[in-house]
Amino acid sequence: MDAGFNKVLASNRMPVSVTRDYLNLDILADGVDTQVLTAAVGRKIEQFDPHVLIAVDDETSELVARHYVGRRDMKILYTGLMDEPVSYGYSASSGVGGIREQLPLQAINRLLEQTNPTKSLNIAVVGVDDLTGRAEMEQVLRYDWGRHRIRAQALVGNFEAWRAFVSGPARGADILLVLTTDKIPAVPGSRRMAPEADVTAWTEQHAVPLPIGVRASYVRFGGGLAVSSSPTELGAKAMEMALRQLANPEQRPSASSQVNSSYDISMRRSAWVRRGFKPPEIYLEAARAAGQLYP
Repeated sequence: MDAGFNKVLASNRMPVSVTRDYLNLDILADGVDTQVLTAAVGRKIEQFDPHVLIAVDDETSELVARHYVGRRDMKILYTGLMDEPVSYGYSASSGVGGIREQLPLQAINRLLEQTNPTKSLNIAVVGVDDLTGRAEMEQVLRYDWGRHRIRAQALVGNFEAWRAFVSGPARGADILLVLTTDKIPAVPGSRRMAPEADVTAWTEQHAVPLPIGVRASYVRFGGGLAVSSSPTELGAKAMEMALRQLANPEQRPSASSQVNSSYDISMRRSAWVRRGFKPPEIYLEAARAAGQLYP
């Protein structure tokens, strides 16, 4: 996302000041109070007093950005938003616009068709029971998979439940669709998150069906294959909208959402070679071109 912001800012000629902050929800430790955390972010926003506030992902919109809707001195833009904008008070009357994120399910389905041209596949889907996970699962279940069928799905509350689903109901599937894995509580009742690398390593080792991630980080942390929305595109489009807003401060942002269109292929040779999976050469080249082909 930052790379997309920086790409647009590098060619910008309008004097602007940009600051960034991160909630770091994926590395929260036990005892961290999210209300205290978001209040601290709010104080930073008030101190910086931005003309435009870009909110990245659903959690940021829920915890922070929705509280600034309606401010005449601050325009809100969102990017990487999975759920409906109205869920956060982003309506036509509020004039909030941005970039919706759609999982590249058509691209994943095309990969399944090319690697299994005649077989109907059973798909299991696993994700985390949070704002992002619920929105992702809704997109997956709403999508028309053609001759393939979703046979099991679960949004889990912790890593123990994740392991139970993958070891149990998911075992009979051909494909395991792995939703976002960066915010899984380690154990029930804990705020401490299981490291994403641990979740990925366990899933790759124990999943019977072929895992396919929807985030590039799934492969970066040791997974074999992921088809993911391009965060660079999501960041670039949002910054372009922000600069247009600054150039025309009296113009209200369009309340209608743009939708991301590009996607990235990420692959790790050792992981899918171990499974005996051979992807089409075009996918290898796409991963190599994106710098996402790992040994």
